[in-house]
Amino acid sequence: MDWLLIILQLTTVFTWQNCHARDVVQTSTEKVLIKKLLSEYQERGIMGRPVERHQEILTVKFGLSLIQILDLDERNQVLTTNVWVTYEWKDIYMRWNESEYDNITKIRVPKGTIWEPDIKLYN
Repeated sequence: MDWLLIILQLTTVFTWQNCHARDVVQTSTEKVLIKKLLSEYQERGIMGRPVERHQEILTVKFGLSLIQILDLDERNQVLTTNVWVTYEWKDIYMRWNESEYDNITKIRVPKGTIWEPDIKLYN
């Protein structure tokens, strides 16, 4: 009687898993990594620079790539362009063991989900 109950339960679980296996979407390693990092980042908050001690200097590299010249007003000396701005810095909260995540070395995260430098361009 005990064996019948166990076999019935195993069959039910196996059948249920097989029926719903095709409904489960496999998540990529990159998505798992990003989700883990962002959930941990959210716990810390995005206020304040990502450094261990407040005296530390955080170097931010700034890049500007010209994509398109939209307009040139020679009379008023105004050049209107389309540019791509890039920032690069080391964020201590965005570290992971590459070997645990299919050797992923770089990821992209949505704007506003991690600390960003407040850089303004004038003139």
